[in-house]
Amino acid sequence: MLDPYKALQVAPTADQEVVDAAFRALAKKYHPDRDKTRHAARRMAELNAAYAVVREPVRRAQFDRSQRQATYYGSATNVARPTPTSVPPPPRSETAGTRL
Repeated sequence: MLDPYKALQVAPTADQEVVDAAFRALAKKYHPDRDKTRHAARRMAELNAAYAVVREPVRRAQFDRSQRQATYYGSATNVARPTPTSVPPPPRSETAGTRL
């Protein structure tokens, strides 16, 4: 799925009123009844899917949380999250543990 904020051309921090207005403006522009290009139906489906995510506060919060995790771990795909046992200890220096 595309980033719903990019599809709606709004910032992730945009208020709900801004998101609603952006969706209405883009829906008017890309609705298949107005836009006769062959990509209009696909574009409208993308807009509807994006709006479905960001119009509901719970789904929007879930998406935002998943994006933060994906940014932290490097990717939105199945990334193995490090566990304390899978992280190797730091290398010991030559002088560590020696007494003078």
